[in-house]
Amino acid sequence: MSASFVWRSLAVVGMIALLHSLLSAAHIQSAQEGSLPFDIIAECLFGALLSSFAFVKLNTIVQYDSDGITVTKSSPQPGLIVDGWKNIDASKAIASSKITVESINNRSNFAHFNHRAKFLYNDTASASN
Repeated sequence: MSASFVWRSLAVVGMIALLHSLLSAAHIQSAQEGSLPFDIIAECLFGALLSSFAFVKLNTIVQYDSDGITVTKSSPQPGLIVDGWKNIDASKAIASSKITVESINNRSNFAHFNHRAKFLYNDTASASN
């Protein structure tokens, strides 16, 4: 029995638990109103955590080097569940271009001031204080 078979089995069990909690929640909601019982919520969380952990373990190999821990991109058979992980290394991008640390945090496309908070801090309120 290989490790891949164990993680695949755990992923299937997690997905079945998620499906069962979905069907149980739909049945309970049609029969009564109110919040969901604790066992359905616990089963949903258990299924979500188990399946996500199994998917990550299926697609990640951890190797121990003399320098520390090295995580490779994907399993020997990529594409079975996820198409492999890509490493994100911002230090190489910063070193090879004119990007500065100050410009990384500049998100001008999110800077908008057309919301309700503009009425909280208007000029008349600050002038009266």
